[in-house]
Amino acid sequence: MTESDPIFDIAGTLDRLGDDPELLLELAELFIAEGKKDLREFEAIPSLWNTESFRKVAHKLKGQAGNVGAMQLFHLLLSIENSMKLPSPPLIPTCLKDIHQALALFLQSFNEWRKTQE
Repeated sequence: MTESDPIFDIAGTLDRLGDDPELLLELAELFIAEGKKDLREFEAIPSLWNTESFRKVAHKLKGQAGNVGAMQLFHLLLSIENSMKLPSPPLIPTCLKDIHQALALFLQSFNEWRKTQE
């Protein structure tokens, strides 16, 4: 994740979705519901050292984040997914904290945009 990544790439996502804000709303609502399940799945991984399970969940959530334009979260998850393959991966609790923060930023940005669609 970099500071230059948009938290929520509204324009790019709408462009990919044929400028259909209703479709974006629908996909984002699904992402939010699934994202909550994925976070519970992250937290239920039995071992803080089970990097392969953590990598698989990060991969799944990364795809969902990319579909809705949650670009900071997408790039964070890409980095985490790749780093879980390293001989000395990062600490999973640190990764979880970063994921929660990036998801919260996306939710805030998405909710602000959703209000403009009402």
